[in-house]
Amino acid sequence: MAPPITTKPELIAYVLNATAVPKTALGFLTLWPFGISLPPVSTLNSSLTATAVSNMAIVQGGVSDKISVLATDQTDLILDLSGWFAQ
Repeated sequence: MAPPITTKPELIAYVLNATAVPKTALGFLTLWPFGISLPPVSTLNSSLTATAVSNMAIVQGGVSDKISVLATDQTDLILDLSGWFAQ
């Protein structure tokens, strides 16, 4: 019988569904690896009518496997974890 695996797999990225429920119009929302600079891309684009918008995203884990979030306007954010990649 093989011995049990005792090492934790190294996280590479999260598979997420991000849903923004804006209080007013939302310009954009960005998810990116914690500990690096804000990228010049968005995860969710505008919701000018303040309606909920969602998008699936694959986001690399940053420092301590964390991610960063920036919303241009006040919004509630729902993150559903669908899975992850590890090695």
